[in-house]
Amino acid sequence: MYYNAVMKNLAVFLSLLSICCAQIKKSESTFLKNDQDVIFIEDLTAEKIVFDVIENRPVFFTKQGNNKLASIQKGAKAELIAFDDRAYKIKTKGRNGNIVGWVSPHALSCNDPDFISNFKKVYERQIIVNQYIRNEEVTIGMTPEEVIASLGEPTKTSLRRTNKGDSGRFEYIETYEQKHYAYFRDPRTGQSYKKLSHVTEEIKSKTVIDFENHAVSAIEESIDNSIRKRPSIVTRPIYLDYRGFLLF
Repeated sequence: MYYNAVMKNLAVFLSLLSICCAQIKKSESTFLKNDQDVIFIEDLTAEKIVFDVIENRPVFFTKQGNNKLASIQKGAKAELIAFDDRAYKIKTKGRNGNIVGWVSPHALSCNDPDFISNFKKVYERQIIVNQYIRNEEVTIGMTPEEVIASLGEPTKTSLRRTNKGDSGRFEYIETYEQKHYAYFRDPRTGQSYKKLSHVTEEIKSKTVIDFENHAVSAIEESIDNSIRKRPSIVTRPIYLDYRGFLLF
């Protein structure tokens, strides 16, 4: 009953992210892989998620079910590597060594009877978020790590902790050098000429992103009086309870 209630409410899938401690640089982001339709567990958590194998099933080289590699046997353990909305990429031990390939999630089991539908919700959200990251955009509901993966490290950060939870702010400020000139008159010739007097740093654009409980709650943009398309809203981070799985 405890697990059912927790899983239906999507309790804890990812470890809670620290707003100001995320150190993922944009160029080093692991959110975007070659296969844009697959979500990799290493991008979501450092924990290993291990299932019980409850049916003898074939393991395939591709997620579409092409090129059978081997079969998994009932009673074995299978570590989840990646998943899409229909198949799971797993690693398990076979007779001749490790097997890495795609299998139907119906061959797997854990303490959460609704894990297939819950992983599908995670998948649907992450596919949307990854598209924002590819476009170098942010939207309401993204995590601090996802924002950094999209925009890079913020110029300024702040964090506030209260008994109601954590809140914080990222500021992205883009500047440029503005050269200032003064006109001088040559007393000998009477001619006027322009001379560089000083250089100032001006703000070209500023984006302020507010977080509440590890998700973007507000976005404020100021960009040279130009109009930008406002972001939509994605589902807040979906959390599943790791206690529903075997963890190494």
